[in-house]
Amino acid sequence: MVYMTVFSIVRNDTDAEDCAQDAVVNAYRHLGNFGGSEFSTWLATIAVNEGRATLAPVEKSQGRFVG
Repeated sequence: MVYMTVFSIVRNDTDAEDCAQDAVVNAYRHLGNFGGSEFSTWLATIAVNEGRATLAPVEKSQGRFVG
């Protein structure tokens, strides 16, 4: 689920693998902050944020807005 989420944003296998790994590591590090809602939604949100963070420098250098 995490890989497919970030791949839909970055559209690159290598970047998607890196983002997926970063998302899982971040989720693990912040597991104590998990509020008890739906875990998959929480993890997907982290994955989306990782994908956007990866795209932001590329989009900015091309004069496009990521949001």
